[in-house]
Amino acid sequence: MANLAGLNCEIIDGYGRTPTLLLKEDSVPNHSWNRIEINNKWYLCDATWSAGKTILEDGNPKFEPDYFDGYFFAEPELFAKNHFSINKEEIPLKDTENFTAFIEGPVIYKEAFLASIIPLSPQKMHVYIKKGDLVTFKLNLPDNFKEDKFQLLINTGGRQKTIQPNILRNQDEISLLHRFQKTGLHDVHILVDEDFVVTYVVKVKNAR
Repeated sequence: MANLAGLNCEIIDGYGRTPTLLLKEDSVPNHSWNRIEINNKWYLCDATWSAGKTILEDGNPKFEPDYFDGYFFAEPELFAKNHFSINKEEIPLKDTENFTAFIEGPVIYKEAFLASIIPLSPQKMHVYIKKGDLVTFKLNLPDNFKEDKFQLLINTGGRQKTIQPNILRNQDEISLLHRFQKTGLHDVHILVDEDFVVTYVVKVKNAR
């Protein structure tokens, strides 16, 4: 379609990482997307993920149409959080993450692409701390984005609660701070208007 419209468009092969598809070191490439040139500038696009999703029906995969335009012209730094090219020079980033860092990163949801919310730290999905430690979840935001939209949904052993974290704002960066007072494994979901944006797993040990 791009060729018919007279646009330069290339196919990029690599790895796609979703909340339900976590990768391993020996995983094979599983996804393809595009980069397209418009007005002498290259943009990243994922028409496949924008078209819908695959669900299981009676144990069989079925495509469910669900148009979503957040993967068109996405910020390269955000796009690289769940897309890893085999030919890394095709992603216009100065410091592209290596594959190990890519698969160890937090889980990113499509809602992050709607508002261009880019998780900055922690850089790994699994965070190991001691009881009473303070964890800072830092994100990059558009200038006009309101910080009161954020909440943390914490699931511990099947019990979950939604909390309002302490928030620090510094221009286009926001820090969500929470002190973990209970040991155990905590799934920490960052929410924006009750939508999942990013997920971490925090393991808290006794402070000894």
